[in-house]
Amino acid sequence: MRFRIALAEFQEEQAQQSSGSFELDESYFGGPRKKLHAQDRRKRGRGAENKVPVFGIKKRDDGTVYTKIIENALKQTLFPSIRDLIKKQDSVIYTDKFRTCDGLVFDGY
Repeated sequence: MRFRIALAEFQEEQAQQSSGSFELDESYFGGPRKKLHAQDRRKRGRGAENKVPVFGIKKRDDGTVYTKIIENALKQTLFPSIRDLIKKQDSVIYTDKFRTCDGLVFDGY
């Protein structure tokens, strides 16, 4: 746990706003889905239930990666990290067309 905390603190200290080409994506970490009961077999989606959501930003130019454990993958949660790390001027953002990121163009990116 101490090692994880030290890594997180180091990453926060190193993070600074820059421009360039960036990839954005969210992922969910945790074990495989548990065996579903008959009434739960209809559940669909990413299988994110009981998993830890993580948001990542990768700078294509030098391969620098910034990750952050997030509460959820909503616009209100992701946009502050994007604004803190990516300059609007002279930056290009690549996403997987996740609907949360649709508003980036209206935010000046």
